[in-house]
Amino acid sequence: MESHQPTGRHPLWLFFGVELEVIIVLPEEIRDQIENYQTKIGDGTRSPAMLWTAWRATRIGGRVPRICSVLSHLGLVKSESCGTHVHVSPSPKYGWDDSYLVELQRICRTAVYFERCIDALVPPRRRRSHWCKSHRHNLHFRGHSMQEIFDKIDQVETSSDLAKLMCPSPDGHDSTSRDYKWNFSSMERKEGQTKRRAHTIEFRQPPGIEEENDALFWTCFKIAFIEGAHLYGRSKSEGGLLDANKTGQLEDLLQLVLLGYKCTDQLSEDIKLVFQNFFRDKEHLPEDQEDEEELTPTNVREIQDADGNTHMTDDKFLALFSSKSKDRA
Repeated sequence: MESHQPTGRHPLWLFFGVELEVIIVLPEEIRDQIENYQTKIGDGTRSPAMLWTAWRATRIGGRVPRICSVLSHLGLVKSESCGTHVHVSPSPKYGWDDSYLVELQRICRTAVYFERCIDALVPPRRRRSHWCKSHRHNLHFRGHSMQEIFDKIDQVETSSDLAKLMCPSPDGHDSTSRDYKWNFSSMERKEGQTKRRAHTIEFRQPPGIEEENDALFWTCFKIAFIEGAHLYGRSKSEGGLLDANKTGQLEDLLQLVLLGYKCTDQLSEDIKLVFQNFFRDKEHLPEDQEDEEELTPTNVREIQDADGNTHMTDDKFLALFSSKSKDRA
């Protein structure tokens, strides 16, 4: 591993929250006690469950696995329609604001630079969907070089404008959409808004959990990525890990994550080995051109049948899997 000097002054010491989208099989005795169960949650056997709270990142190792263990004992159902969303903030009350603009710019540059590398870490259908769109190909960045994208990010003067740059509304209005791989929309300041909300960065791309440690891994990854981007999200000539003239590589992303997690004083040899093993069999993907063929109704039915997602409406399925990706296995 190369030696790099952090460009940030100190770790951010983050808070985090996790949303777990899961489908569980409820025991019959519980189902029988729920009035009008079928009309309330669908087909009488499946129910969504989510968790959101704000915890210090130093407590990650205990709470998340315990919650996942409870869910797994209820009977998790594997489904491509579920995802894991990880929120991170430097404060549980206010979160990211203009005082963190420099840090946010580093995080945004790093997220765009390594977007295709992160695509390689997730299942094919989490690489693109209506709910986690590409930043690299959004309406502000599409067709621009990486250096031009970096310049656009650096020229922004407020966290609200940065959110609009990273997560623009698809209709072209001067507003944000939450449905991107990295959701910065909570930082948008809307006209007439008086109540201040907690501004988080939400990582929406990870798949739904299948094992107890899945949510733990993606939470660790997100925290490590944010800390690494804060400390090393600059060009290599400035002591960082980004090179706008080259494509981001998986080995560089792994280095960023390990350096970021190390600064939290939690990088044990076991955690380091988990990250290294997770990256080991992954292959870098070709550049994404956003030119995939749209799904037809026949395609929808075929994929639903194959995935066991026949309980889902066609409209929702099309929203989740809105294009036939060449990455799809």
